[in-house]
Amino acid sequence: MVNSSEHDAGHDAGDNLGNDLSSFAKLTQFLAQLDAEQIYHTLSHHREESVMVNIAVPGQRWEVEFFVDGSVEVEKFISAGDITDEATLSELFEKYGDDAVE
Repeated sequence: MVNSSEHDAGHDAGDNLGNDLSSFAKLTQFLAQLDAEQIYHTLSHHREESVMVNIAVPGQRWEVEFFVDGSVEVEKFISAGDITDEATLSELFEKYGDDAVE
């Protein structure tokens, strides 16, 4: 997946307004298929010109982003299968919390 600043240049929310319906149709068709297949998902919005579908399946997390120009980006996160105990939770806050050292 491309980072936001690189991708934003090609996706201006005001451009390609004629593609909005096809972009929206693509998104809603995808959501309908997820519902029909009973695949758990949520929607989120992180960039002005896109809607993200977050999908959680066993051992994987998918981010599928639908852009106003009709393009779609998919990023998959696949678990290595390592399961740890709650002691690992401290790592989350040490690395990513407000007081994390960069």
